[in-house]
Amino acid sequence: MRANKALHTSCNHYYCKDCVVALVEAFTRDETLFPLRCCSEPIPNNDIIPFLDRSLARLFNEKHTEFSILSQNRIYCISPQCSKFLGSSEGVRRPGMVCTTCFTSTYPKCKQSAHKGKGCGENTSVILLQALASKNGWQTCPGCHAFIELSLGYFHMTC
Repeated sequence: MRANKALHTSCNHYYCKDCVVALVEAFTRDETLFPLRCCSEPIPNNDIIPFLDRSLARLFNEKHTEFSILSQNRIYCISPQCSKFLGSSEGVRRPGMVCTTCFTSTYPKCKQSAHKGKGCGENTSVILLQALASKNGWQTCPGCHAFIELSLGYFHMTC
């Protein structure tokens, strides 16, 4: 492998094109790899993109945008057959976000389907999940608010 055809990271490691592609493909399925990094140092997106074909580059950028938003602020299409990421609820004032794939309207405040003339209530799925968490003794992460369960180990968590 020629060094000029490899991804060179700030920690002085080199990745061939196949390894970059494999890393990005894993990244698009696993949020724990966000941001892409080597030796705990983030790898700039602009360094990665030249190694990807158009469709993988598009998917990589979409997932990077999605993962950049705190999970509690993410809006997904309410249609179970679609579930496309629609954006962030932060600062959204409009009543509904329309999915560009299936054209279903999802309300950012309650994350439910359109309900004209009614106020947004608490998401019933969230209420059910909170009840299940309470029953099972689950806690929420103070950083990202994801539910966690202590099955073994220490009473310490990092996000």
